[in-house]
This record gives sequence, C-alpha cells and structure tokens, in this order.
Amino acid sequence: SFDQKLESKLAKLDLGPSNSDVRSVRLSPDRNWLAYTSNESGRNEVYMRPFPDIDAGKWQVSSLGGDYPIWNKANNELFWWSLETDQIMGVNFNNMTETNETFDFSNPSPILPVPYKTKPSSYVTHDYNSANGSFVFVMPPTANIGNATLDRRTELKVIQSFQDELVNRSFM
Repeated sequence: SFDQKLESKLAKLDLGPSNSDVRSVRLSPDRNWLAYTSNESGRNEVYMRPFPDIDAGKWQVSSLGGDYPIWNKANNELFWWSLETDQIMGVNFNNMTETNETFDFSNPSPILPVPYKTKPSSYVTHDYNSANGSFVFVMPPTANIGNATLDRRTELKVIQSFQDELVNRSFM
C-alpha cells in the first residue's frame, strides 16, 4: 500500500553523488532493499541498496540505461523501463538477504517491448501486477504508438447496415 510519509522520507535519502539526479526510489516488498534511478554514470541507470542501512552496499542493476524500477511482489525480481532499448527489462535475485556479502542477480534480460515510443512523464505510466504476472501501461495522449502497434493490439469489427443485418439473421 502507498505510504505517503515513507515515500517522502525515501525521496530525501542521499543515494547519489551531489551532482547527480536521483529519482523513482522504490522500497522492496520485504522493506529491506531500495531500487532507484540515478544519472551518476552519465545516463539514467537503476541501482539497488540495502535498507535502512543504505551505506552497506550499492549495485548497478541495469546496463543499457534504466528508469522507473518496479518490484515483483511475488518473488525476487525487479523490472525497469530501458529508455535506450524501449523495453521493459528485468533481473532475478538469487540471494536477497542483508547478511550476504555479495548481491547475486541474473543478467538483465528483456521482458517485453514498451507499447509506445515516448519518454515517460514524471508520473508513473506503468505497473506490474504480481498476482497475474502482467504489466499495465497508461499511454499518454501524445504517445506515438504508430500503425504497427495498433495493428498488433487492436481488432475492430465494423458492421455496416446493422439493422438490416439483424433483420436478415432473425429470419434465417
């Protein structure tokens, strides 16, 4: 559930160098880890830190740019939006406990293409439903989704002269 006080505290944490932009701070479902976006490498990438002891370690999770991290509440999995590849990417964690000296996670892998080609806005435009394993996207009104995307995702049946068709079928 959304905790406004906690979100406000997370946003104020000193997670990156003073000359970097840190945003999209997300607390893991078990409340032991933070995932966030920072441009400290020169482009936006997704990082992780233990919580609440944020100085106990730091790992760069994404490798092809990343933003808007989302935790899978059902297992040790983290997703993010790769603005460079226009894909939702993900990693699995093998050892996700505070007592481990190393943080073991899989190589980032593409999960699915983003359904529109536009930079997400300052509000969250996608989420993951751990219960059924699906993503949901809110497309901004200015999204350039293109005909190819519409062809893949839209089925439209047009019935001309509907009244006549209905009358004809009722007498068959």
